[in-house]
Amino acid sequence: MKEILIYYDKEIEQTKLDYVLTNINIHPFCKDTIHFSSANKIEIADLLYSKDAINQEHQFKMFALKKLLLKEIDTSAIFELHQVLDGGKMLNFVSVNESKKDTLLIDKIIYADLFETLFFHWSRYEEVVFPKHQRNEWDLMPEEDLFVVKHDLYHQPFLDDLILWFVRLFIPDHQPKHIFEIIPTFDIDYLHFDELSVVENIRIFLSILVKGNRPLKGGLEFFKALFNNKIDLSFLDHFSSNGIIYILCGGKHKFDFPKSKKSYERIVSLINECHLRGIEIGIHPSFETAYSFEKVKTEIELLSEMTKSKLTKSRQHFLHIDYKDTIPLLERLGIEIDSSTGFNLHVGFKVGTSYAFYYWNWEANRISSVLGKPLVWMDSAQWYESKKQINRYKIDTIKYYQEQQLGEICINNHPIFQSKLACYE
Repeated sequence: MKEILIYYDKEIEQTKLDYVLTNINIHPFCKDTIHFSSANKIEIADLLYSKDAINQEHQFKMFALKKLLLKEIDTSAIFELHQVLDGGKMLNFVSVNESKKDTLLIDKIIYADLFETLFFHWSRYEEVVFPKHQRNEWDLMPEEDLFVVKHDLYHQPFLDDLILWFVRLFIPDHQPKHIFEIIPTFDIDYLHFDELSVVENIRIFLSILVKGNRPLKGGLEFFKALFNNKIDLSFLDHFSSNGIIYILCGGKHKFDFPKSKKSYERIVSLINECHLRGIEIGIHPSFETAYSFEKVKTEIELLSEMTKSKLTKSRQHFLHIDYKDTIPLLERLGIEIDSSTGFNLHVGFKVGTSYAFYYWNWEANRISSVLGKPLVWMDSAQWYESKKQINRYKIDTIKYYQEQQLGEICINNHPIFQSKLACYE
């Protein structure tokens, strides 16, 4: 294991730099190979991270833009920061020998410096500072405004490329073991069409008649499903040992699906079947829990009582997560892994990686204890991107991820959405 010490000057907040280094260290490209730590003494450092050049004979220097990693972020400079990021400034990294400048991914745009770039994406900075009054109907930053979407970077895990480049500064011949693994998940919003309102079912039926490939047959299949009292759990047959079922257990918002006694009986049947198959269960907190400790606590306690187990995994309904307010709630309630960081309308790498990383706790200004597991592919997002050709695009997309060995690909399906999709097809 190679140990690397990185000097930070007095303007940099060590906790923020350490947060970035921790996430680098847990990345598979670094595991059992290299370990990075911060150092406050220049004399012992392997790399100097500073705004100004320091006259010391060390192997590397890095110049910071001093925007995100300061002890206190100047909120008046937020728009200036966005201008810097949007300006496409290449990574400002040089070796001591100016005639042998290291080049970073020359065909890609890198914004700010390496550590600032990683902090920007892992901490979800842009979503935290984005004005609330400009959020979309799901109370989220519009995806078209997201950095990775505006610059068309979300098709590739570009943060993995950055980390590999960084490791190779110290281990030039490092050949990481590329991992490819599909992590299947299902969000259980409801288990039967009869849990929807009459108005919603009429809307679905009319949509099938207008947009379906075979509208009459599709409409008939929809009515068969609607009036069949049995729930279909066959989707569990496609699960592997690493799969997770996220169950919605409450909520009264218009985006939630109110639960009746019959709904909870169905959930219990699903839980029993998951136990028989050894499938892990997580909480799918309802829409308004993003800001309410008591609401998410109530839902976790209810599902824990039904599963007879402690719940440690979570994914917010509609991916409605507020990175400033929700993370501290999840921490307090014992959630260890959250998988809410993904797209509702796009397919790809929202964070620039498929590998888990620790969230930043903006409330406490420190690393959180919650690991974020990026969601890369979701059936409803694929529907928005490709409309009626979702299954073909899913096969092509997953095949591409596999060919490129692009990491631990977390995918998400909704069983009833799949049933509805079958009626369209």
